[in-house]
Amino acid sequence: MDNKNMSIKEKIILAAINCIEKYGMHSVTIRKIAKEANVNVAAVNYHFNNKDKLIGEALKQTLKEAFTVNLEENFLNNEQNIYKALYGFFLDTIEGALNYPEITKAHLYRPFIYGDYQSEFVEKFNNFLEDLLKRCGEQFMDTDDEQIRFSIIQVVSAVFLPVMFPNLFEKFLKQGIDDPSLQKSYIQHLLSHFFKINKLR
Repeated sequence: MDNKNMSIKEKIILAAINCIEKYGMHSVTIRKIAKEANVNVAAVNYHFNNKDKLIGEALKQTLKEAFTVNLEENFLNNEQNIYKALYGFFLDTIEGALNYPEITKAHLYRPFIYGDYQSEFVEKFNNFLEDLLKRCGEQFMDTDDEQIRFSIIQVVSAVFLPVMFPNLFEKFLKQGIDDPSLQKSYIQHLLSHFFKINKLR
């Protein structure tokens, strides 16, 4: 949406997202968000009452983009080709996580630090996995449901770990995961290994 056509509330949510990415979730303040949105602190408090509520709304917005939109767009554009759909989806996932590392960390903070798995992120993530299972199951009718679930967990885990810790494997790989050619080779390998599909048909 064009920033000029946004409501004050939408501008504040966008500013909160930008501030999380700029400063990290725990360094974000209402003042920083107000400055980013070009509004006064009173406007932020009027629309959201407190910082926690605003941060929750900001993260909710990014969840929609991260899972629902990304998944739908790739499968919609590649309705007859599961490989292209999964390939595009996981490449987009890597790009999104690398471009917005602080947002990604913010979503995982409560499960990682507190062992709290009651968050909206966990619910959306599991809904996303079930949706992915349904779409994969339609293509792999002769594969056991449990085996598809295992494959999905393995691929998703293999995608998330390197992007969450981008420097962890850099020495071993002799290049960074931010290299586009490495990303493509990596996703191709994962799909070939775990889903037994290995070409763009």
